[in-house]
Amino acid sequence: MVQALLEDAVKQQVTKKSVEVWLLKLKDAAYESEDLLDELAVEIMQCQSCSSITDKVRSFLLSFKPSRRLFDIASELQNKLEVLDDIAKEGFTLNLREGVVIRQTGSLSHGLAPSNLARTRHSSIVCNFGPSFPPHLCKATHLRTLLFLYPGGNSEELPSSLLVSFIYLRVLDLSGCGIKTVQKSISNLICLRYLDLSNTSIQTLPHTISDLHNLQTLNLSGCDNLRELPFGMGKVTSLRHLNTTGCQGLICMPSGIGKLVHLLTLPIYIVGKGTGESIAELDLSKPKG
Repeated sequence: MVQALLEDAVKQQVTKKSVEVWLLKLKDAAYESEDLLDELAVEIMQCQSCSSITDKVRSFLLSFKPSRRLFDIASELQNKLEVLDDIAKEGFTLNLREGVVIRQTGSLSHGLAPSNLARTRHSSIVCNFGPSFPPHLCKATHLRTLLFLYPGGNSEELPSSLLVSFIYLRVLDLSGCGIKTVQKSISNLICLRYLDLSNTSIQTLPHTISDLHNLQTLNLSGCDNLRELPFGMGKVTSLRHLNTTGCQGLICMPSGIGKLVHLLTLPIYIVGKGTGESIAELDLSKPKG
């Protein structure tokens, strides 16, 4: 019912302020609901990994131990879905017609006023960032895509506020910036699907990368100083593309790469002498790199 009204609403918002306001409310609620769904999925995955596996005879339902946070997210999601339903009903009072479902897209922010940043979902930024972001940018707490265009910053690590404020990021592109270190708190970005650290000066990645259960693409191409990958990489089970092209300093691969059953792209694999570092670790029928 919600999406069925959108096409007519988009057409009418140009001439009717009430429709524009309704459409903004609807989009905000829809995005927030999707964020909660991602949180719920991550929490379930974490609960599964923490469940006891000693008794393999037990079924999933018996061994699964939901956390208090899981119940809180589910309750919040239920409330948000009720809000969505109420907003959808408002659409009928605006004489919107039910029609064809349309594609939902976010808004691109280039220097929006602080009052509008709370609704910003996608942003590209040209700046020389230092230890912290501009305070007003941190108000875009539901940001999904953050691209740094030729930042050329002189900071050796990511601004800490980035890893605290933008926990709903799906895409983070830091290619070409001057960072040398990625903090452990990168694990705060639980919804992250695409992380681009290409052509940076990083030497290592924190082991907390393994907590990014939704990560599908990790671009490390051109990271000449990168020496090794985190030992927990095998836990990033959603990973499909691991681009290590041009990582000339890479001396070994972590054990457990073979656990990445969805991996499609792996241009370079360094064969080691340790357990789980042989070429037999890979299922060569899948990688395309």
